[in-house]
Parts: sequence; structure tokens; C-alpha cells
Amino acid sequence: MFFAAMLAIAPPIQAGQPLVIYNGEANEMPRQPQACVTAAGITHLTFGLDNRVLYCNNDGEEFNLPRVAFQVPDLSLGMRRGP
Repeated sequence: MFFAAMLAIAPPIQAGQPLVIYNGEANEMPRQPQACVTAAGITHLTFGLDNRVLYCNNDGEEFNLPRVAFQVPDLSLGMRRGP
């Protein structure tokens, strides 16, 4: 009951605006993004793009430009779990 009362008086949480890391069309559309955040607050992000997997992270402030982590022929994107 105490927990429910705390939730009732807690201010609503609002998300910020979406952050666009990469934008593209057709084969250059990023697919299957995967993200994780470390205990230090650094966000790591990977996503598939055609036959490449790109990676970027932030230092708690801004994301660096995505770079190719690796490339494989015939990378299956959109039908399976993330890169």
C-alpha cells in the first residue's frame, strides 16, 4: 500500500525528443538497432545497414558518428534478431 501511495504522488516521467543517429532509405535504412547503457552512463548502439553492422557510442553527452564495426556478405536483416 505504501508503494502504491508513492506512485500516486510521484511526478509523471516524460521522455525527451527522439535522437536520430542515422537516417536513410531503401538499402541504406538502418535496421534492428540494439542499445545498452553501462553503469558509467555510456550508451553503446549497433545497427545493421545493408551488409554492414555499424557501431557508435556516447560519452554521456553526444553520440559520435557511426562507424563500420564489421561487414559480412548476405547479412540477414529484418527477419531475425539484431546484429
